[in-house]
Amino acid sequence: MPVTGADRAYIQELLARFGRAWDRGDQDAVAELFTPDGEFVTRGGVFHGTEALRAMTRAYVRQMPFAGRTQHWVTNVVVEELDDDKCSVTSYCGAFREIDTNSLAMTMMSEYADIVVRSGDRWRFARREIVKIYPDRLKSFVLQDDRETS
Repeated sequence: MPVTGADRAYIQELLARFGRAWDRGDQDAVAELFTPDGEFVTRGGVFHGTEALRAMTRAYVRQMPFAGRTQHWVTNVVVEELDDDKCSVTSYCGAFREIDTNSLAMTMMSEYADIVVRSGDRWRFARREIVKIYPDRLKSFVLQDDRETS
C-alpha cells in the first residue's frame, strides 16, 4: 500500500517518540521503536538488535549526569518513499538540558538519516544514524522563562 499522509504523520511521531523515550532513559520504549533487527549508528558504535539498543540506553542513563533532564526537539523532517513499506527520513534534532527550573541550554545539534519500515499497522526504525553532530560549535544558548512568578 502506498505511503499516505497518515503514514507520514506516524513517521514524524516516531521521531518524536524516540526523543521522548531517550529523554526519559526508557530502554524498553527506545527498543520498541526499532524492528527486532534494527540498528542505531552513533559515534560510539553500532547497536544492532533489541538487547543492544536496551543496553545502549542503560549506558546513556548511567554515564550522562543530566539524563532525565533533557529535551530533544526534532525538526525539518523530510520523508521520501522508497517503496510502499519503506521510507528514507532525514531530520535535525536539538538537545536542550535543564539548567534550573526556569532555563534550558542547547547542548547539541545533530542530523539524523533513518530508514523506517512498515511493521504491521505501525512504522519502526530499521536503521537510525546520527550523520552529523555539532556540540563543539555551539555557543551557550539559553532559553529562560522571564515571567514573573508569584
